[in-house]
Amino acid sequence: MLDKDLEAILTWSNEERYNFFVKTVNQQGKLWGLWVCSGWIIKEDLPGWDIFPVWPLEEFANLCASTVGGGEKPFVIDLNDWRTKCYAFLTRFNYTIAVFPGPTLEAKAVSPLQLKRDLETRIRT
Repeated sequence: MLDKDLEAILTWSNEERYNFFVKTVNQQGKLWGLWVCSGWIIKEDLPGWDIFPVWPLEEFANLCASTVGGGEKPFVIDLNDWRTKCYAFLTRFNYTIAVFPGPTLEAKAVSPLQLKRDLETRIRT
């Protein structure tokens, strides 16, 4: 169950949630993915389009895990690990990042490079 402030964020547009994600991840130094015993949750959206979903807060990742209902658990990713390990992997295998999916699983989809640039730009501003 989310508190009212967090519930309100879920009503925002994909772009507004994306901006919240970038700001929050930079402030906290971490982001969240979903994990099951076999590894990270990656969704095949269309043939050849693998999607890696991420969230700014554990509460939002947990909400989506309960929506999907396959035993997924939120798992924290350190921002430095994201930059040094995850980015290279996701880029090499041509993943798309679904940034901050809401309860309907709608999200802003960006390339790993775009997310990296936006996170770095936000640090400098």
